[in-house]
Amino acid sequence: PATIAVKGNAYQVIDASATAASLSGMLASGQNAPVAVSTKDFSNVELYEGLPASGTIEEKLQQLFGDADYEVAVYDLKTGKSKIQIDADTAMASASTYKLFIAYSMIHAVETGQVTWDSALNGMTLSSCMATMIINSDNSCPEAWLARYGFSTVTQQAHDIGAANTNFVPYDMTTTANDLATVLKGFYSNSIASPDSTDQLFSLMETQVYREGIPAGIGSDGVVQDKVGFMDGLLHDAAIVRSDKGDYAMVIMTDGSSWNKIAQASLLIYESL
Repeated sequence: PATIAVKGNAYQVIDASATAASLSGMLASGQNAPVAVSTKDFSNVELYEGLPASGTIEEKLQQLFGDADYEVAVYDLKTGKSKIQIDADTAMASASTYKLFIAYSMIHAVETGQVTWDSALNGMTLSSCMATMIINSDNSCPEAWLARYGFSTVTQQAHDIGAANTNFVPYDMTTTANDLATVLKGFYSNSIASPDSTDQLFSLMETQVYREGIPAGIGSDGVVQDKVGFMDGLLHDAAIVRSDKGDYAMVIMTDGSSWNKIAQASLLIYESL
């Protein structure tokens, strides 16, 4: 395929190991304290190498992902208008992107007075559990939440906010790119949670440690608040992208691809907007 000119952006990314160590230290101390976020320099110049240049954005993404299974949903968050739809209603194993729906369930429970952020869950406060779940994709806290409230309850909560194709079943949790975009849009508009709660969640998403996908592709062109999922051959990234071109919900779900391809896809999508 044709390639485009190399430009690249130098920027900083989260140093996953150092930040995870800081988070572990905070949790071990038993105190709910700020976590030091370590960064390191990164350049996305290599993402431009071999990047498809001809065709529509849909054709470019097909060239990029090749034989891998993938789905994409992109929405303008100011207008609500759909910008890109590629198999976005096809159910796929959610991997850890399901934690966005657990985050909603936790926030809903707090805002309806069922629990507080200081309530105990899995030997921590609910606030600390939320942090570990989003920042380093810990599994024990969301599993404890599901054990307490039930798979059917969280499924119904997802359906209630419009994520009709998301289902929580033990060992078989599925969602779609459009459903992930739905929960992101709900948080962004504060239609499913208060501004204080969404500010807390977005802060965690902005500092989550797995940033080789959409954040690497956007680089210094914007701020990315995202939640990834990875399991076996599945690699997913569900993001709020705040950029000079506007604010967007961008969801890329793949099976049989790579983080580098997801980063390249987010770069292609950004440049098409």
